[in-house]
Amino acid sequence: MKIGDHWDDATLYKVVELLHEYQNLFPTKFLDLKGIIDDLGIMKITLMLDTKPIKQRHYLNPKYKEKVC
Repeated sequence: MKIGDHWDDATLYKVVELLHEYQNLFPTKFLDLKGIIDDLGIMKITLMLDTKPIKQRHYLNPKYKEKVC
């Protein structure tokens, strides 16, 4: 599914024109993001040393389950 699947041609044209008009507001590179800390892309999870990891079943969306399994 794409963003324009539910829009008629006139609405889609208006949105595309709007995005082209204001394209300078949408950064295309991570380095172009202003006000973002450099290490934002690094994720750290602090674990407690005395605990065991919890095992959980993998979740599979029911509507895709038939197609995958």
